[in-house]
Amino acid sequence: MAHTIPAYKSAEYVKEKTTVDILWKQLGTLQDVAEEFGIENIFQDNGAEILQQLIYLNMKAVPGREGNDGVDINGCEWEMKSLDISKGNGGITTNHHLNHDIIEKYKTVPWSISIYDRIHLKKIYVVGNEQLQPIFQIWEQQLQTLDSLNNPKIPLATIEAQGTLIFEEGMDFPIDPMTVIDTKPYVPLQKAYFDKIRKRHEATEATKAVKKAESGLERAKEKRASNEKDALKKREAAEEAVPTAKKAADKAYTTACQKADRAKQKETDKVAELNQARIFEEAAIVAATTADEAFSTALTTFQHLCNAAPVTI
Repeated sequence: MAHTIPAYKSAEYVKEKTTVDILWKQLGTLQDVAEEFGIENIFQDNGAEILQQLIYLNMKAVPGREGNDGVDINGCEWEMKSLDISKGNGGITTNHHLNHDIIEKYKTVPWSISIYDRIHLKKIYVVGNEQLQPIFQIWEQQLQTLDSLNNPKIPLATIEAQGTLIFEEGMDFPIDPMTVIDTKPYVPLQKAYFDKIRKRHEATEATKAVKKAESGLERAKEKRASNEKDALKKREAAEEAVPTAKKAADKAYTTACQKADRAKQKETDKVAELNQARIFEEAAIVAATTADEAFSTALTTFQHLCNAAPVTI
C-alpha cells in the first residue's frame, strides 16, 4: 500500500520516526559487524549481502575488495556472485569489460552464487571453476574478434545443474563449502597468478621508466646542444669585441662554457640513468616471462588435478 504523508509531529509521524530510529540503531550494529569484515558501508556495493554471504560461507573479506570477494580457511580466494530473481532471471553477471585477463582470473577461483528475492536469501550454490570451463571457452572464442565483452551472463540453469546447493531458505545452517570443494589445489594456482600479475606490473613500470629516461636524455641532448651553440656565439663575440667590451665578452663566454659543461655532464648522467633503466627493464621482463610460464604450469597442473567432466550449458 502506498505511503500517505502524515501531519508533521502527528501520532503517525512519531510512530514512523520511532520505528526508523529503532531499526537504524540495529543497522548500526550490523555496520559494526561489517567493519570487522572490512566492509566500510553496508549500503554500498551490496555490502550487506556480501557480509551475509561471508558469514554463511565461513569466510573473510579480501582486503580492499578488489577482485575476488572472499577467502576461506585454506587461504583460497573465492569469486562471490549474487542474483536477485525478483528482477528476472537474466543470469549471473560478470564484468562490463570482460577480457582475457579477467577470464584468466576467473580460472583461478572457486565460485559461490547466492540467489536472492529482493533482500531475502533463498539459495547458495558453490561451483568449482572446472565446471565453468566450457563457458570460459565460449567467451574466449568470442574475444578472438573483440577487445572485450559487455557483461556476459552465466545461466542460472548452468549453476543449478553443475553447482552444489549448500543452502536453501529454511535450513538452520549451510553445508560447509569446504566439504564440497577441496580448495587446497587452488592456493598454489592463485599464488602463481598473483605473482604473474605483480611481475607483469613491475615490467610495465620498468618500461615506463625507460621511456621516461629516454625523454630525459633527449631533453638533456637538446639543452647541451643549445648551450654549446650559445658558447660558440659568445666566443665569436669575445673575439670580435672592441677593447672596451673585451672583458665583459670574455666573462660572458666563460659563463656560457660553464653552462655548456654542466649540460654535457647532465647528458652523461642521463645516459647512465637510461642504461640503468634498461638493465632493470630487461630483468623485469625476464622475471615477468618466468612468472607467466610458472602460472601456465600451475594452471595445467590444476586442470589435471581437477580432471573436469564435460559440462552441458
